Amino acid sequence: MKLELLKTGLAEIVEDNGYTVCDQAILARLLRPLQGYIDGINIDGVYIQHGDSLVPQIDAKQFSLRFNNVLTNYIESLAEDHPLKLLVISGELYPNVSSRKLENLLIEIKENWVEAAQTHFGHNKGDLHNTLDGIEQTVRSYIDLLQNAEVNSDLDVFREDLNSGTEEVLHAN
Repeated sequence: MKLELLKTGLAEIVEDNGYTVCDQAILARLLRPLQGYIDGINIDGVYIQHGDSLVPQIDAKQFSLRFNNVLTNYIESLAEDHPLKLLVISGELYPNVSSRKLENLLIEIKENWVEAAQTHFGHNKGDLHNTLDGIEQTVRSYIDLLQNAEVNSDLDVFREDLNSGTEEVLHAN
């Protein structure tokens, strides 16, 4: 695979117009395919040092979208009778599950992602602010659903663990 990537990089040394690119561009085109495979190669500036390795750097929008996707996938993966899934599907609540418990679950998820954003964007206040806004908007939409939910007294009581599966969404950042 790396050999094919290197061949592609070599092929890009000559432009479509027949001219050869400059020495710096040659080096960049040869090394770019190796980013993420070999430590220290960071041609595009899209990797940051994290411990002993390079990890992809993402911007505020990508971070917020990732949070939204992870939370959405988490809710979709829940059992049909889970209170959070019931809320999203029907806008209803179980008689024995308080909206406060669901709100606390959402806040716990949000706080974990906020902490990750602060670690990731601590050096860039603008991106941090935008990321926190994105996370807040996503969680706010679910809390708004909670505030407008109806308790359905015809539903049986919920007996499962409300926090089941949260490890996946808490540590996906």
